[in-house]
Amino acid sequence: KFLKEEEDRVLHHASSPVNRESITTTGLEPGQEASYGPAAVYLFTEDFLAQNYITSEPMDVWEVDVSGMETKEDPEDPEAARYYEGTIPKERLSHMGIFIEGEQMPEEDYDPEDWEQ
Repeated sequence: KFLKEEEDRVLHHASSPVNRESITTTGLEPGQEASYGPAAVYLFTEDFLAQNYITSEPMDVWEVDVSGMETKEDPEDPEAARYYEGTIPKERLSHMGIFIEGEQMPEEDYDPEDWEQ
């Protein structure tokens, strides 16, 4: 099913803060093909889902304006997520902050070296 234009126009995306520069420069680009779906930008229907996406490390959470864009239901969890099979321009993105375990982390407390594998 496709998200209708009159429905919610804002979805959410979670990504490692190390990707922030690329995202703010080029937007969200489709990732690798998932085991259950195509190479796409995967988006959450609710902000709290993105904020809790990975709880073991900080994640940037982005609001994504998808008005007029054709998103599709995520085959693994159609109620919680959708996907878009193209690049989402940076102009449609708004950075909400860094979150860990569902809580916003002060920007000054994030040091990428603390989270290197």
